[in-house]
Amino acid sequence: MSHSDMFKLPLEAGILQAHFSRESNRPPCILKQAAGYINTPGLISLGGGLPSSEYFPISEIAMRIPTPPNLSEKQHILSSPASTEQIARIGKYDTGNGTSDYDISIAFNYGQTTGSPQMVRWITEHVDLVYNPPYADWAVCLTVGSTGALEQTVRMLCDRSRNDSILTEEYTFATAMETFVPQGIKTFGVKMDEEGLLPSHMDHVLATWDEEARGARKPHLLYTVPSGQNPTGATQSLERRREIYSVCQKHNIFIIEDEPYYFIQMKPYTGRGTEVAESETVDDFLTSLVPSYLSMDSDGRVLRMDSFSKVLVPGSRMGWITASNEVIQKYLCHAEVANQGPSGISQLIVWKLVDETWGHEGYIKWLINLRTNYTRRRNALLAACEDYLPTDIVSWTPPAAGMFLWLRLDHIKHPDYRHRSLSEIEEEIFQHSIKQGVLFARGSWFRAEAHKELNELFLRVTFASAAEEEIITPSTSQYQQFFSLRFSMADQDPTPTYRGAPFPTKWRRNHPRSKNGCLTCRTKRKKCDEVKPVCSSCTRTGQECAWPTQENTSHRPIPEDGSPHEPPGAPGPSTDSAALQSTSTSSSPRAAPTYGNLVNISDNSRPLYQQYLDITAEMLTRGPCLDGNPFIHYLLPLAATDTLVLDCILAIGGAHLTVNDTTSTIQRARALEVATRGHYATVLAGLQKLLSYETGQIILPDEHTGRSTPIRVLLILLLLCVYDHVQGHSRGSMYHHLKACRQYINLLTSEPTPSDELKHLKGFILELYAYHAIKITITPRSFLSDEVVEIDPSVYSLDILRGYRSRGFLLGFGQGLWEMVPEISQLVEARREEETRGIVATTAFQEQYDSLLTRLEGYNAFEEDANGLCSREEQAAAVTIYQHGLIIYLQSTFHLDMLADPNLAAQIDNRVEHTMSAFYSLFVSESPYRRMLLWPGTIMASVARRQEHIRVFRAGFSARAARTPGAKHKFRFDILIWEKSW
Repeated sequence: MSHSDMFKLPLEAGILQAHFSRESNRPPCILKQAAGYINTPGLISLGGGLPSSEYFPISEIAMRIPTPPNLSEKQHILSSPASTEQIARIGKYDTGNGTSDYDISIAFNYGQTTGSPQMVRWITEHVDLVYNPPYADWAVCLTVGSTGALEQTVRMLCDRSRNDSILTEEYTFATAMETFVPQGIKTFGVKMDEEGLLPSHMDHVLATWDEEARGARKPHLLYTVPSGQNPTGATQSLERRREIYSVCQKHNIFIIEDEPYYFIQMKPYTGRGTEVAESETVDDFLTSLVPSYLSMDSDGRVLRMDSFSKVLVPGSRMGWITASNEVIQKYLCHAEVANQGPSGISQLIVWKLVDETWGHEGYIKWLINLRTNYTRRRNALLAACEDYLPTDIVSWTPPAAGMFLWLRLDHIKHPDYRHRSLSEIEEEIFQHSIKQGVLFARGSWFRAEAHKELNELFLRVTFASAAEEEIITPSTSQYQQFFSLRFSMADQDPTPTYRGAPFPTKWRRNHPRSKNGCLTCRTKRKKCDEVKPVCSSCTRTGQECAWPTQENTSHRPIPEDGSPHEPPGAPGPSTDSAALQSTSTSSSPRAAPTYGNLVNISDNSRPLYQQYLDITAEMLTRGPCLDGNPFIHYLLPLAATDTLVLDCILAIGGAHLTVNDTTSTIQRARALEVATRGHYATVLAGLQKLLSYETGQIILPDEHTGRSTPIRVLLILLLLCVYDHVQGHSRGSMYHHLKACRQYINLLTSEPTPSDELKHLKGFILELYAYHAIKITITPRSFLSDEVVEIDPSVYSLDILRGYRSRGFLLGFGQGLWEMVPEISQLVEARREEETRGIVATTAFQEQYDSLLTRLEGYNAFEEDANGLCSREEQAAAVTIYQHGLIIYLQSTFHLDMLADPNLAAQIDNRVEHTMSAFYSLFVSESPYRRMLLWPGTIMASVARRQEHIRVFRAGFSARAARTPGAKHKFRFDILIWEKSW
């Protein structure tokens, strides 16, 4: 028998408390018990079925092996055998002849699962030399490679029946995931940085673990690749490993340390010309390696997996594990009935190489040579990436170990990223790169939580396989051509393009019917019947109708550099900011302040402001309310004195402009996008400073405005919601913004209101909050969505809006319908809890469902439009949209298996048709309600069969645009909101 204790000095013992699975309780293999007596002198073996070695057809093996210092293939093959190479011969009976300790007669027969004594001795010495585990009862065991070792280890430590789970990097080895998932073990990703796992996030995940919410038991196992992590190439520093080990001690986590690239640790890449060490001593090499988790494992909570696959030959299918003796014995019981250990042929050849020919010193010199060559390859690839890849699209962190480079793609630079999923874009990139003659691995293949929506684009490339000359030029230059083509980086056609289509050399002119119309219609690009003194459009919308004079008829395009131009109908030049502080009685651009009055707006940001003023503000509401458009009437005076509000406005206008503008050059589009991001980042930074936390108390310094701080904080948070909505980010960050709003709602409503003006501003803020809160309460509760957002208690009733004059500008008609939303959502939430326990809907819930359905179907009341902006027919259409939408929402979320019920599916389809018809009636009349109702109405109406409804809805838009020459741009924003709002 062979065992590690035969070949190492005793050390102080450690204690391991492992959480083994039920499967690990298996006893040792019965037939293997006879192996302990097989070498007893004089014993005649009649017990084991071992074939006689005389029937082995191979009598000798000869190998040409390089010896230090000439370890390269070129050196040892082309040089003379006498000086630079050695012929290693293995005979069948070398042991009997006394010429060797290991031969064909032994290795080719059945062996011990732990590995041959010869190989176990060498590995034990190697582990003691390199890792030196700090406890006594450690042991080693040979494996059939790390993949097989991982599969057996997971079986040994995890149980499907107890709902076990595993922590790993958020991007991890794909084969590991394919090992965990079929065993019914859930995986959860820990966030990473350039050094790999983030211990702070890992600690947070474990400390706040909710078994019910996560659907799994708190993990007791961490799988990690600390050096040259696959796929990211990240290498954990010594300090990082200590921090992670400390977290594992705190939460009693067992560590699976998978280290195939441990010996390919390199010096940091510092740019072209980075030094490649040609010669190192063995001591220097070992000292340069980041210590293993095994080296700091005082508790015995680490199982380290080593492999010869990446440092010798993958085909050997041979490696080893090191862990406490208790773990090794459990592992052996699995291996005895799974694979009986690695091939004897592999063991014999590897032993002859690393022990009898090289020895430990020669093997480490081979590793030094390997590291040198991989460092040279890495440097060549990184230099080529710097030369050929567009760095404004592709970014990377130079790997300090391993074989992989992890490329991050800025997906927002892709022309279709707003209109297609990242999975589709990634697939396009993958297929197109193959046509270009380059193969890489898709980043989505490595996600630890693959069920989540893809929100980043990565590529994994390797410098291990291709020849160095192929790495340097052909592959990266082909990547350059590919990225330039797919991301609109290079104008390969003489005609300039943006987002794949030629752009006009002239700025888009006004609608053909508005060439001689009023300035209001020109600015809005609306039809004008040119009836003076007030056209029909301005009469219907209640806007001020201004007509051009000789001084104000010029319509100039926005120049490429973003310099300002005087908008039509704007007030004359003024440096007095008082214009911003005065309140307007109309939302007309003529009466609204322009960017010329705001000294804080840079040249690049002026188009953003003009977009907000002319177009975006109108899109955000149904039209002028009691005192005009609140997004102009309330916000612009605040923007004159509050830079954060101003940055919010500019970010919203920029977000709308970058989405809606398809006529600009690439350079101008980029400049606008950079300006938009800058304003958004400024708002986030300012908000972070505004909200400082000390001893649980929220300190709200107010240095910029005399208005109450809750109003200011709420307004900024809600404007961030508007920004996210225009951008299409309608769930994640918006939910967090609204969550932050909740603590200020009570403050806002309980504060005394010194003036009517401030009271109406409060009403605007409260309605904006209620609108988004109800919307996000509905959005994630489709049965097709994995995301669940808690119901906001602040909108159980819309009573918070009563008494405020601006009520209705967003929520529109059917207030009674809106007030049913929280009740429906609470019922749906309770029904989901029943469903998870496999319970059919209880009588009480069914009665509540029937009552709600009856109330919804019988609802026919609507409020009169006090402003006279819409006809009674338009108001009825609005109520119909809300009514049918909420019924669809109730039916499809309460009956989680509605698609299996053809009658219910038919009812929902019929209601969808009614909802769509109501939408079309608003589109035909160009009702100002159509955009207001689009966001909540389409969300509710799309929960049943989203993809089908999208096609129907887009087809309707396309048909309407085709029948209305020049009106296509009128529907662009509507289509955007439909696609992005859910």
